[in-house]
Amino acid sequence: MRSFSFPAAAAAALSGVLGLAGTAAQAQPLSSELAGLLNDHPQIRSAAKNLEASRKGVGQARAGFYPTVSTTVSPRSRSAPTTT
Repeated sequence: MRSFSFPAAAAAALSGVLGLAGTAAQAQPLSSELAGLLNDHPQIRSAAKNLEASRKGVGQARAGFYPTVSTTVSPRSRSAPTTT
């Protein structure tokens, strides 16, 4: 039978890893994890900004179909009333 000897640092590291394996991991709820991923991923943020810009463009395009109202104001000269 063959025996192996570990250096003290490797043995300490291995016991630390094995010690962590026995503890329960604290996981975030799936919805909060997904929200974090969606907020942090650059491609998803870019796609969201593109979608927002497209929606604003649709609103601007629809505005062309609505009636518009315009007014103009010009100065008017008044003459003094005449009496005879």
